[in-house]
Amino acid sequence: MVIMIGCILRGTHSVEQAKSYLANNIGVTCYTHCKESIDEIFGELEVRNIQELSMCSTQAMHNLMNIVKKIDSNFEVDQFIEAFRGLFMKSNNFPSSL
Repeated sequence: MVIMIGCILRGTHSVEQAKSYLANNIGVTCYTHCKESIDEIFGELEVRNIQELSMCSTQAMHNLMNIVKKIDSNFEVDQFIEAFRGLFMKSNNFPSSL
């Protein structure tokens, strides 16, 4: 979900493409896509790190959740933050050569 939100924000995927991708893929995503999505979401929320993400304004998170809700109306802010945190931690453990 987090990766596809980053793709939507970058303009490389539509909401419909995100829905299709999430319905049909459960595989591994490359480091570049993780980093691009994290960077795009950081930019959208105007935060610099994971600590600031969890403290970002309600309005900023609401704007992001509008996109999330178009993909999955049952997805909650806490789920998004946890998914983002997991992706952020995972992407920081990848070797920089990938």
